[in-house]
Amino acid sequence: MRSARAVATDAAGNVSQPSNTNTFTIVAPAGAPVITSPADGSTTNDGTPTITGTAPPGSTVTVKEGGTVICTATADAAGAFSCTPMTALPDGPHTFTAVATVGGTDSPPSTPVTVTVDTTPPVVTITDGPMGTTTDPKGSFTVTSNEPNTRLECSIDGGPFMTCTSPVTTDLSPGMHSLEVRGTDPAGNTSTTRRDWTIAISGQYGGGGCSAAGLMPVGLFAVLVLLRRRRSARES
Repeated sequence: MRSARAVATDAAGNVSQPSNTNTFTIVAPAGAPVITSPADGSTTNDGTPTITGTAPPGSTVTVKEGGTVICTATADAAGAFSCTPMTALPDGPHTFTAVATVGGTDSPPSTPVTVTVDTTPPVVTITDGPMGTTTDPKGSFTVTSNEPNTRLECSIDGGPFMTCTSPVTTDLSPGMHSLEVRGTDPAGNTSTTRRDWTIAISGQYGGGGCSAAGLMPVGLFAVLVLLRRRRSARES
């Protein structure tokens, strides 16, 4: 606490009576806050990420992006603060700083923290490989994403998703099959794409002067074989 009063001296050297005494307190600037989350250089799919950190207990913390106030909070008795952007942040990089105010005096700004907002799922694509109907039990599928560092997971015929890399190869029995590819980008956004195809067998049926040859699904081939056996049994 400090006090001060003033006197005036004219040109002839006459000194006035002292003024009233004013008492005041000098408040030192608060220490700069520290933003602890989100981490500097991180990526999030949340357009309103919670910003947390530490500051002098009881101080008012103002988080800004450039000159724009993002959110404000009051540090608790332990010096922790937390606030959420008042409006959703657009996709892209954002750099935050925080200032703590104590007794009307602002602290120096915190160390800047940059976070990238990404709310857009990756586009996952399957190219090459069988589609429609084929007799080849083997397949080789090229799977890609339009975003770098996307984690790819694959599921064959509804099975569990497992980490996969391109090309995805298969060697399957005749019948209907599917390949699902799920992509997850660094921000956690996810999308899925699917390819369906059928593996047929080449079979031949002859009897009564008629024949059928070519591609046929497994079920149809089995029925024809059964009918042929029944006809042979009757003839015998």
